[in-house]
Amino acid sequence: GVVVPEIDHTFYGEVLRGIIDVADQHDIQLFFYDTQNNAKKEEKVLQMISRQQLMGLIIAPSVDYSLNIESRKMIAAIDRLNVPVVIVDRDFENIRWDGVFFENYQSAYAATTELIKAGNRRLGVITGGKGLKISRDRYHGFEQAVADHGLELLDRDVMEGDFFVEGAYELARKMFLSGDWPEGILTCNNRTRIGFFKAAKECSIQVGRDIALIGIDKLPILDEIGFPLSCASRDNHEMGCMALKLMLERMRDEKSSRKISMVPYQIELKGTEKRSG
Repeated sequence: GVVVPEIDHTFYGEVLRGIIDVADQHDIQLFFYDTQNNAKKEEKVLQMISRQQLMGLIIAPSVDYSLNIESRKMIAAIDRLNVPVVIVDRDFENIRWDGVFFENYQSAYAATTELIKAGNRRLGVITGGKGLKISRDRYHGFEQAVADHGLELLDRDVMEGDFFVEGAYELARKMFLSGDWPEGILTCNNRTRIGFFKAAKECSIQVGRDIALIGIDKLPILDEIGFPLSCASRDNHEMGCMALKLMLERMRDEKSSRKISMVPYQIELKGTEKRSG
């Protein structure tokens, strides 16, 4: 069983392709479930899985399982499955299952450092929701890079989004209409960046001229249409491959110690980390 929060998201699509490719090599049948970032739907999915006698579970949680009593119910529901479990992408505190994760803090720190090296002194960020550890880690990486370079971080330049297009769009639009915005911005995922672009175009702001931008995760379509974007990228396909390989290892040796695999970031500088205006 493979459970993801956004099956239509480019990132999860690439992760699923990696899982499928390894599954095909081992003649493994997969069942896919989309929780649409909804905790109640995720709970129902786990109940459904419990009746299907699956051999293992790969899951990217819709919520942070370490935050509250409700999310801890999810942990209990997964435990009751009594199958090998691999957590993908969305980690949380005190995780006890195998997992494949991204260098969230490190990638945000490195991306922010590139904005600073490009000459930007006032920086801003559009985050994901604070209810996800990956969002908190990316923000803390940004925040630490700003502090380590002796720069001041203004409250109004920290915009809490939700990892979705419309939330980022509204935040960026409000910022541009105020007439007062940072020299450089970090967007914390692909959909955040799309919302930012939508607002910038609407407000006649040119990225790379009027404002510098670097994002976490790559948007390949931008390269294809001739608008390369600076970013901290990762190999999403490999992330999926690693997840199913970890699952197979756990099936072979259920008593081995917990294993965590980290997918490294790679900085790709394509010019938008600078301002020409």
